[in-house]
Amino acid sequence: MRILLLRHGDAEAEADSDALRNLSSRGKADVWNVARQLASRQDELQTMLVSPYLRARQTAEQVANVVSINSIKESDKLIPEADSRQALALLEQAAGDSLLVVSHNPLVSRLLSLLVAGSPGADRYLDTSQLVCVETELIAPGCGRILYELLPRA
Repeated sequence: MRILLLRHGDAEAEADSDALRNLSSRGKADVWNVARQLASRQDELQTMLVSPYLRARQTAEQVANVVSINSIKESDKLIPEADSRQALALLEQAAGDSLLVVSHNPLVSRLLSLLVAGSPGADRYLDTSQLVCVETELIAPGCGRILYELLPRA
């Protein structure tokens, strides 16, 4: 199984709340670049799990306009300060051949560390619009290995 972790694009600093921050112009361009790189890989994606925060939803929409995805689901378990082990359990429930997760730091970096290193410690850091593909036989701590990374300005 492949789990693709994508941190949302760069967001505007000002909004009524953190959950309502829009993607910036740079964020939109960066997400577009990563989505086009992902589309060129021709990986088939079954499910996209997305944080309900506006910038994550906007990121997911841009990706879905470029890459074919069978199903898109929002989850409160993917907000920035969510527990990485609860997010991992969410991934287990949505398991299939491929899964794209669009979320925020610190969660997405902790989730990557949990999948690859076995601990949610901050030994890995995803920048905005960065995508990391992890391959794993089992969705469990330390069972994954990084296949590739996509950066907005490769």
